[in-house]
Amino acid sequence: MGANNDYLAFNDNQKKDVRDIVDSVVKADTEYKHVFVTQWVDKINEDVIKKLVSYNKPYKYIAFTVIAQNKGSGLHTSSSCYWEPEDKSYMYNNQGK
Repeated sequence: MGANNDYLAFNDNQKKDVRDIVDSVVKADTEYKHVFVTQWVDKINEDVIKKLVSYNKPYKYIAFTVIAQNKGSGLHTSSSCYWEPEDKSYMYNNQGK
């Protein structure tokens, strides 16, 4: 790897893809229901990894999704890994209902 690792950063299209996937699974007006959280987390992780891998870049990715009720309680997590050992990452925070 060269001194300039900017090519490892997420580009605007990839960031938009992540936002679009999250927003399609958990819409802004979606009410929190714990019975659906595992489904939502799994769907987001799977779709994000599939989309990023479809770019055919020689990277590995980690999709880590946290969905928490916005009332100070309840936390469900899941992760899916496809990792590149460089220090570039992207996080999208959806502040839904």
